[in-house]
Amino acid sequence: MFLNSETNETIMPPEKIQVSARIPKPLYDKVVSLNENMTITVVNALELLVDQYETNCNTSETICKSNETNNNTDETSNSIHLAKIEELGNHISTLKTFNDTLKAQLEEARKNKEDLKEQLKSNDENQLLRITDLKEEISVLRNELTNKNDTIKNLTTITESQLKGYKLIEAPAAKKPWWRFW
Repeated sequence: MFLNSETNETIMPPEKIQVSARIPKPLYDKVVSLNENMTITVVNALELLVDQYETNCNTSETICKSNETNNNTDETSNSIHLAKIEELGNHISTLKTFNDTLKAQLEEARKNKEDLKEQLKSNDENQLLRITDLKEEISVLRNELTNKNDTIKNLTTITESQLKGYKLIEAPAAKKPWWRFW
């Protein structure tokens, strides 16, 4: 693009054509934010569009062939989907069976839990009765021990009094005269 200094107009080279278009403001803002020249951006976009059109739509035969291929692919994918659905149905029935088994095991575990609670309760009651019996035995043994201690004290007192009585009964020994020390 050249600028004519006499008329102040833009002169386009002969092999290029000026194109104007209205585009959405957000798209324009995105292009400006990329710091791209608008002319280069439009040329690149149009070249991309032409390339894409040429590769996808060369002839109508290609379109027909691709439609037939799509139909075959659809039939194959339908059979694959049906196989997957059947497989998932089998898996669901297996999971239901497993779930029923787990429910039965859970119910059995609950029953076992109740039985164990009853056993613990009866064991606790038996142990409480045993503890009560042992406390009574301890009390009886304590009373017997106290009685034996009293009996031992009485016997000690009797023995001491008998020893004092023996000393009194003994014959007096010959006394030394009071002036002899040794």
